[in-house]
Amino acid sequence: MLPIAIFYQVYAYLSLVLSAQVFYMQMRARNLPCLLLLFWVCICTLIYAVQSAIWHQTSEPKWLGYGFCDITSRIITCSSIGIPAAAFTLVLYLDKVIRSDRPLKPFQDWIFQILLSLAYPIVTMLLMIPMESNRYVVICMNGCMPAFYQTVYTLIIFYLPPCLLSLGGLFFVSRILYYYWHRQKELQQFFQRDSQLTSKRFLRLLLLDAVFFLGYLPLTIYLLVVNCKGHNFMAVNHYLMSIWHRVPVYFFPATSIFLNNWIPPTVLIIMSIFFITSGKWTDNVAIFLWSLVVRCPYIKNTSLGRHAQFKLDSEKSAETTLAERTIDSSDLKEKCLILERQWSKLSVPSDDSSESQASTKYV
Repeated sequence: MLPIAIFYQVYAYLSLVLSAQVFYMQMRARNLPCLLLLFWVCICTLIYAVQSAIWHQTSEPKWLGYGFCDITSRIITCSSIGIPAAAFTLVLYLDKVIRSDRPLKPFQDWIFQILLSLAYPIVTMLLMIPMESNRYVVICMNGCMPAFYQTVYTLIIFYLPPCLLSLGGLFFVSRILYYYWHRQKELQQFFQRDSQLTSKRFLRLLLLDAVFFLGYLPLTIYLLVVNCKGHNFMAVNHYLMSIWHRVPVYFFPATSIFLNNWIPPTVLIIMSIFFITSGKWTDNVAIFLWSLVVRCPYIKNTSLGRHAQFKLDSEKSAETTLAERTIDSSDLKEKCLILERQWSKLSVPSDDSSESQASTKYV
């Protein structure tokens, strides 16, 4: 296996491990668009990593993936539409949040989001089956990939929608930024009422979408221009649609991993950076790493080891101070309750006292 293939295996599986925490966070937040984006990116990363491990040799393989590649190549076709569609549903959700006067219900537009992120890519895949020039092709270190005839039909159905979705996503991102800039005070009050979405989480999701579309739009434009410029379009006819299953599966040697294979794990890494590096998760990871440094016998007595011990001691002292403040606050609350009860007894007379006062008044 070439070094680039080994590096890709580590890179892909590392991104999948990091995505577990992101998936858990979005499940708790009930963020369906982000979960759909995670679904497409994770399944593509897993497929690319497995296929890269199976077909890592440059020589002709004995097995060309019959049955297995029939499924994975069509999933890859779906993901070409599903990934930008899921990101587009996420920015639509943020746009609806910022233009709403009240917190949105969980899974409010789930039908539309599932139709756009799941049903639409599946329909596109079904429409592209007659345009397949091969059953699929197997490329060294890249695995099995779909192959299509260069027709106007392919251009409109397969290559143009990701570009339009990316353009639409950038339009909504810019509009959300405009609304957020002019409604900051109102939005702060709105986020205080919403238990599922805070201001930091909203901005994190918005920045994630902005980075995604800024990177995905040039790629889709490049693919669109290359497929328009470098090939002569074929005429769509009945013969072209009926011979796709007769063309054999071809194997192509390669010494590098294509750009398409790097996109899903890179998106997972970016999502992990946006979500895992926030809140207590970062502190817990840092404490774990410092504790490993302290326990290492060769580093313990170095400047790095002393710095790690200082960090751990500082964290423990901060926790002790916080616990003492919590105890003091609880004691203060108890004292306030006792004083309040005493005041109520003195200020509100009992039934016996009122009766005695009344009897003394009329004697």
